[in-house]
Amino acid sequence: MGSKSLIFTPRAMYGKLNYQEGHALDAVIQIEAPKMPDVDRPPLDLNACIDVSGSMRGEKLQMVKQSLYKLIEHLGDNDRLSVVTFSTEVRVIARPKAMTAKRKEELRERIRRLSDESMTNFSGGMVASLDSMRKADPDPKALRRVLMFTDGLANQGVSDIPGILSLAEAQRIAGVSITTLGYGTNHNPELLQALAAQEGGNFYYAENPDKILTAFANELGGLISTAAQQVKIHLTPAKGVVIREVYNDITVTPGDKGAVTIEVGDVLAEAEVFVAIGMDIEKRSKALPRKTAILKGKVEYLDVASKKMASKDLSLKVHFVKPADADSEPDKLTREHVMIQKSAKAEAEARVHAERGDYGAAQGVMMAFAAAAEERGLQDLAEDMRGSSQLYASQAAYDIGGGRQKGLSRRAAKARYKPAGGGQMKGVKIGTSAQASMVRSFKAGSSASGGDAGPLIKNLAEDVDGDEGKKSKSKKSPVSQTGQRRRSW
Repeated sequence: MGSKSLIFTPRAMYGKLNYQEGHALDAVIQIEAPKMPDVDRPPLDLNACIDVSGSMRGEKLQMVKQSLYKLIEHLGDNDRLSVVTFSTEVRVIARPKAMTAKRKEELRERIRRLSDESMTNFSGGMVASLDSMRKADPDPKALRRVLMFTDGLANQGVSDIPGILSLAEAQRIAGVSITTLGYGTNHNPELLQALAAQEGGNFYYAENPDKILTAFANELGGLISTAAQQVKIHLTPAKGVVIREVYNDITVTPGDKGAVTIEVGDVLAEAEVFVAIGMDIEKRSKALPRKTAILKGKVEYLDVASKKMASKDLSLKVHFVKPADADSEPDKLTREHVMIQKSAKAEAEARVHAERGDYGAAQGVMMAFAAAAEERGLQDLAEDMRGSSQLYASQAAYDIGGGRQKGLSRRAAKARYKPAGGGQMKGVKIGTSAQASMVRSFKAGSSASGGDAGPLIKNLAEDVDGDEGKKSKSKKSPVSQTGQRRRSW
């Protein structure tokens, strides 16, 4: 099947630089994805990892069930879904099988019968889900993902964030990403956002039933419209240039001689992604007659349509000129998207103040950034930051009103323009036509209660696969050190 390639365009904030001065220069790498080819979509191979601990009691677990009923409804015969649950114990509820009508009835009933239990072995559930994906015999064309439905309040097994991230890294499977969906205002957004970012998935905040259906529809719509996976950008600075920072909240791995590898992850069809970079550039001894490359590198990615790896060379050039010839006005597109990524870092700084109980300082950071955005003519961004400053207005707004969760969800959305809970910032293009269509489909028709979904399953352990329902113990794997670092504001 034919496919169009991704388009990668490096853009500097200023293209003509005064050679007599050093510069702190920002730039973006713009990634544009084509529309999906007019062919059948690739199959999905999914695992639902469901938190059934006591903290999920009531509305949280009901929202999870509603999400899963809708997922089952929208999967086709060529898709597969496996299910793992975790509380103190970990259980494999369903092995991966094609989603026939009969299989859908079985899974609806199994999900209907789920109830809250005791503690939260988050790490054990995650490892069991990855183990289920590892043992499966996947279609080579399938898009594979673990979906974790949880509040992230881990208190059994490996329960600290660094430990869970190390465990996920050690258990990583090529081509399998992890998306986290956080339920309730008291969920642990720091864990869920960090895990999704590290493992190439998305983080969503399930504030209420309507928003979680929208978020989940965006996730499924994004999966079926994925144009490229495992997108990595390798950049090497020229002499006299330092890559100071990558502003996006994505994984950056340092290399030799100041080089970096930026892990963008999946890129959706029709999407535009902007990776924002800050550099320090030394002054030059004289003006130069032509443009000079300040960054060189290449991008690598898996083209979903062809299932082949692709690569392209990159080069960012600027012109060192006499003072009178230097640019005085920035490239507007570059400025806008650098500021959007910096706004996410401002929110991270505000969150640090809020965690310390200094809500005045938190709001001050947000309002100061709003003013800076307005000065640069970015009125939509300024309004967005002013409105979001209310998340940090008080302890009630931050802790009880869900400010912590909403703030991290917004940051995850900005990092690669993945929708957070279905919302989007005014003036920023996120989402695809497939996601919009899926949102409409999720919200239309049935209530997704699953109440009349199929025959009663007397024993979850009874299945033709033989060992479904069997308890699984969490495995602690060696911590892997890769030298990865996450950049901060």
